[in-house]
Amino acid sequence: MRPRQGGFTLLEVLVGVAVLGLIIGVLYGGVSFALQAAQRQDAVLGKTGDYDAVNRALRRLIAEADAGGPGIVPLRGSPGRMTFSSRMPDAAGGGAADMAVGITGGTVVLRWTPRRPGRPLGPAPAPREAELLRGAQRVELSYWGAAGWRSEWAEAMLPALVRLRVIFAPGDARHWPDMVLATRQQTAS
Repeated sequence: MRPRQGGFTLLEVLVGVAVLGLIIGVLYGGVSFALQAAQRQDAVLGKTGDYDAVNRALRRLIAEADAGGPGIVPLRGSPGRMTFSSRMPDAAGGGAADMAVGITGGTVVLRWTPRRPGRPLGPAPAPREAELLRGAQRVELSYWGAAGWRSEWAEAMLPALVRLRVIFAPGDARHWPDMVLATRQQTAS
């Protein structure tokens, strides 16, 4: 008898290739699933990604809205525009400012004019503007008070809640839930 030489038989090589093929197939399936899941998540975030940022920004500004007083504009609202006074975040320069939220040319915009304490000499500060959201057809604002939800607000006190609904342009796949924002009056209780 001849001693067996080192190496693999054809059958052993074929079994090894088959097992390797199964492993690669399972890995490919897992990677494909992960890529599809990531694409779906990107699609969902594309529809709602700006929502959280806009909601956080407006929630903070409305929560700190001034109720009015000498030289302070109280919250005034119509179905498509709202004006109020609040404090700007430190990242945006800080300080008290008179603000307006509305839509201009399909863009939800926050405009603010820094308020100067007292009456210093010199020209009034120039208004500033920040784009909150593009592709909106309109905004619908409503205000919660003692009589329930109203489309206009001109009271001397703040509404308890402000509801903002964004209506997107036809064909836009985004659909956001309403933002319900509490004022200082509501958050203090």
